[in-house]
Amino acid sequence: IIPSGSGGNLRFTIHAANGAALVGTADNGGAFYGLTNLPAPVLTPSSLVITAPPSGIFGASAIVSATLTGPGALGGRTVTLRLGTAIQSVVTNGSGVASATLPIQDNPGVNQVAAIFGGDTGNQPATATAAFTITKTNTSLALTGPGGGLGGSISGVYATLKDQFTVPLPFRTVTMVVWNLQNPGLGFTKQVSTGFDGRAALGPVPSLTPGIYSFTAYFSGTFTLNPWVLPSSSITLTDPTYNASVSSAKSLAVFYYNFTGFFQPVDNFPTLNIVNAGQAIPVKFSLGGNQGLGIMASGYPLSTLATCPSAATDTIETTVIAGSSSLSYDATSNQYTYVWKTDKLWVNTCRTLTVKFIDGTIHQANFKFTK
Repeated sequence: IIPSGSGGNLRFTIHAANGAALVGTADNGGAFYGLTNLPAPVLTPSSLVITAPPSGIFGASAIVSATLTGPGALGGRTVTLRLGTAIQSVVTNGSGVASATLPIQDNPGVNQVAAIFGGDTGNQPATATAAFTITKTNTSLALTGPGGGLGGSISGVYATLKDQFTVPLPFRTVTMVVWNLQNPGLGFTKQVSTGFDGRAALGPVPSLTPGIYSFTAYFSGTFTLNPWVLPSSSITLTDPTYNASVSSAKSLAVFYYNFTGFFQPVDNFPTLNIVNAGQAIPVKFSLGGNQGLGIMASGYPLSTLATCPSAATDTIETTVIAGSSSLSYDATSNQYTYVWKTDKLWVNTCRTLTVKFIDGTIHQANFKFTK
């Protein structure tokens, strides 16, 4: 067979098998035969029917199925199933059914499920859609940690936010409302973002008047910002994905160190303590028990130059030998001792020793230094 011709038409010259002579041709009346003259294949119409729930919860999943039929069930065909932005391609079974479990990952609202069959050599393409409503996920908020703490110290109280599938929710704002049950005029509000573990920390125990406080945490919703004030004010917060939740109320006791004053040899303010410059003075006090050695606020005890006051004086009777200042606790006497190493250059000056504890309380004693 030898092809020839031009203009998109092909003409074939066919030789006999022995090459000795030509055989006859049918040339379509001189128009020959082109590819455009081939008859189009006849495709069978196909259809898809979706089976899916009408709604689902954000963060959950839904089973989406589609049945593909032509004259009968079309098995072994690929159908693409979609729920919002979640997509999966599935091969139909012998009954023409494709099924997949798809995650519900789009924002709550009206969305869509869809099934798509792209067609094949014998069947036409087909699509089907159905409405699907995504609803918000419920949440829970729980308070954990000690029921009280020292004013100014780390409370160890946390609010933990989870969805209804017990998955921690990070980067969400939790509002903490704390108010005094015994004195309704006292309280505070604090907003904290949750971490990867879904926890929001109260942080330090507020340096408020000692007493019992009610502590409640809120995630979204409508709640009172300042229940200790009349008239109080409310706020409404919303989250696009999750429903609001509120914790159970928790009691939080705020207390302070039971400081009863400095013990001898130091006299309490306003008495002026007289001591030789360069001596190490044992400054003794009690906090009602062993509170550990991390009792001082950062930068304290602190001594500052002061004007010598007109006040009663008393000489420091006891000093110790020390190369530097230090803090210790004696369980027998239930007392702390801060050894204060003074400077010889302080001679003929007065100074104030300030002791500030981590509960925010401040205590002072006055000193005059002699030779």
